[in-house]
Amino acid sequence: MFSKKHRYKGGRNNKSVRLSHGTQPPRPRELIVTRLILAATEALKPGSRLYVGIVDAIREDHIRGAKCFIEDTAVLSALAEEIEVECGRLASILGAAQVTTSKNRVYEGDCDRC
Repeated sequence: MFSKKHRYKGGRNNKSVRLSHGTQPPRPRELIVTRLILAATEALKPGSRLYVGIVDAIREDHIRGAKCFIEDTAVLSALAEEIEVECGRLASILGAAQVTTSKNRVYEGDCDRC
């Protein structure tokens, strides 16, 4: 029986989120999609910073996977840099989504006539 649990720490009081998989090992693409959904869900929670740890885990896994398959150091270095940039963009987008969501909640709650 396969059961793997991932912990992501971050945010206030270093809270953690646990992501569990069932009895079959997840395929890499499924795990990435699951992590992306979890990161997006966390980003929509006001004040949560857990999405940053999830994006960091995605970044580390991609770089670790690249090291397993790519022997050419120049190619590996270029790919690692590209992974860093893309994950940085992802974290920025999620952060912007969090700010936008928080502002929308404030505006919706401000208007008594709405």
